Amino acid sequence: MKNLFLTFFTFTVLNTMAQVDFNYSDFNGHWITDDSIYELVILYNEEDEFQFLNFNIESSRTLDEKVLNYKDGVIKTELTNKRNNWNIQGVYEMISKDTLKVKITGSYNGTIKFTRLY
Repeated sequence: MKNLFLTFFTFTVLNTMAQVDFNYSDFNGHWITDDSIYELVILYNEEDEFQFLNFNIESSRTLDEKVLNYKDGVIKTELTNKRNNWNIQGVYEMISKDTLKVKITGSYNGTIKFTRLY
C-alpha cells in the first residue's frame, strides 16, 4: 500500500509539473551574436503576442521575421531577406536566462547562439 501511494503521489506531482505553461516573456530582450551583423529584439506580451525586430544599426536595415507558431517553450519563425532572396526558418529555444539558441534551415542551415544584452 505504501508503494502504491508513493507511485500515485510521484505521478501526480510529475503530471502537474509537466502542465506548467512556459513563460514566453523570458524571450523578451535585446540579443546579439558573433555569427551575424544583425541584432535581434524580441518583445512578447499576452495581448500582442510576439514581435521580432532584426536590425543592423550601421546600414539602417531591418529583416522581416514572422512568428509561425509557439508551443512548449519553442518559437518557430520565418525570415525573409528581400535583398538577397534568402528565406529561412528558425526554431528558437532558451538555453539559459541570458542565452538563446536558434536552429536555422532554408537558404542557410546552422545553429546560432545569442546572448542577451538586456
